Amino acid sequence: MRYWIILISLALLACEPSSDETAKTATYEETIQAHRQKTDSLFREPGASPLPSMEVIAGFSGLSYFPIDSTYRLRVPWKRVRDATPFVMPTTGDHENQYVLFGSAFITLSGRQDTLHIYQNLDLVEEGRLEESLFIPFRDATTGQSTYGGGRYLDVPIPDSDTMEIDFNLAYNPYCVYNYSYSCPIPPPENTLSMAVKAGEKMIEIPQP
Repeated sequence: MRYWIILISLALLACEPSSDETAKTATYEETIQAHRQKTDSLFREPGASPLPSMEVIAGFSGLSYFPIDSTYRLRVPWKRVRDATPFVMPTTGDHENQYVLFGSAFITLSGRQDTLHIYQNLDLVEEGRLEESLFIPFRDATTGQSTYGGGRYLDVPIPDSDTMEIDFNLAYNPYCVYNYSYSCPIPPPENTLSMAVKAGEKMIEIPQP
């Protein structure tokens, strides 16, 4: 997960000026662009990059994204799920983590209503990592077309009210897109959206060793 990069971006977004809508939009776009630049920088950094080899890192020209679109930045109602049974979310490899259904968010996008289920990684919480982070793996109508066929991810902080922000401009690909050695959670079937989410990361072909 790229939670810490995204958390910084969300904190900056929360500090936007509210008196000037034009300035607010510019600040939002600049913040998303800065987030993308940080991600690209991470991918170019040996030892931190998920890319499979130094040769691939040297030839890396940046990730592919949809244009920044604030209509995909949503403030939505959500409901906490209590006492859900932990489960192992299937992955693309052998590594497995325990998750729990934390809640459900109710979104309206492109005139359609849908539900996104929100999960918490119990293994990371037990390790003392990302205790305040929630995980939203999802598929949508772009999956397998302009975006990765296995779906994409969002990381969000635990909300402190009955609404939460879901910003699909921050949607990102699993690391197994870039390096087949990674074991990545597969979005549960119930997190398949009927609409096309034309925001966030697009599919990119990375040569494998």
